[in-house]
Amino acid sequence: MQLNSVELFKIAQQMEQMGIKFYERAYEFSNQDKEKETFLKLAKMEREHLKFFTLMEKKAENAKYCVSDEIDSYLKENFPSNIFDSDISKKIGKELKTMKDIISYAIEKEKDAIEYYLKISKNVSDIDENSLAAIRTIIKEEESHVEFLKELL
Repeated sequence: MQLNSVELFKIAQQMEQMGIKFYERAYEFSNQDKEKETFLKLAKMEREHLKFFTLMEKKAENAKYCVSDEIDSYLKENFPSNIFDSDISKKIGKELKTMKDIISYAIEKEKDAIEYYLKISKNVSDIDENSLAAIRTIIKEEESHVEFLKELL
């Protein structure tokens, strides 16, 4: 199965929304100014990605959607199951009790996003070269998030 560009962009929007929630919750949980600033900066970056994917979806809105069961099946077969956690922010303070826990988890989520964008951009049936170039730029930004977060450990 190949996803079309609208499906790619809708899934990417969901991932970015989860990232925003996660970094906002990490901001609230943190009691250090430097950490708060870091999480605020990361949430802002994810908002920019969300705007991009929303714009890209609108440009491709005439594409036909797949049935959601088919998409769910495809995602489960091809990606880590926790990449689409809808409430990852709720883990902060419960499963993720220290800044090291939060940062380590954030690094894994960023790596999962990179994997998703790399794989999916190769399996979209109707994506144009400009959209692919923009996705490659976002991949580089996500990679910079990983490096940025690693420096905090």
